[in-house]
Amino acid sequence: MKIHEVDTHAPSILPEGEWELVWHDEFDGTELDRTKWDYRLSMMGTWHPGWGEEGVRLDGNSNAVFTVYEKDGMICSSQLQTGHNYMDAVVDRAAYTGHRFVWPMGQFKEHKYLKKHGYFECRCKLQKMDGWWSAFWLQSPIIGASIDPAVSGVEIDVMECFH
Repeated sequence: MKIHEVDTHAPSILPEGEWELVWHDEFDGTELDRTKWDYRLSMMGTWHPGWGEEGVRLDGNSNAVFTVYEKDGMICSSQLQTGHNYMDAVVDRAAYTGHRFVWPMGQFKEHKYLKKHGYFECRCKLQKMDGWWSAFWLQSPIIGASIDPAVSGVEIDVMECFH
């Protein structure tokens, strides 16, 4: 922060103790920082036609605004993520035809941000209409790779709102 510059962002509610800020995004400006964020476009090895990259914009006031939109006759929305789940990568199933003992896997992608321990904080306003689904959650990139969550991790739903 520059001298005489006023920080207009919401204050952190970080608990007492020794903490080090290692990642943040205040959504300043008008362009999403693609070095920090990616869009989730597929699920369980298949491209999801209702998810896209057109539903998020920065309003210039430190807010990422999510909206639904219509594309090719379908109602679509966007999901931001900093990492990738290995099961979500789109799989070229044609490449596995004729192979009896092959588990089709998509290509692994590098994460924008991945942390095992820490304090996570989010400032958000929730939707005002039923049918929307706002969520802030943490998930292991290899969840489901093992039946043992100590090995493959879990999903932690920090906040979800359906109404």
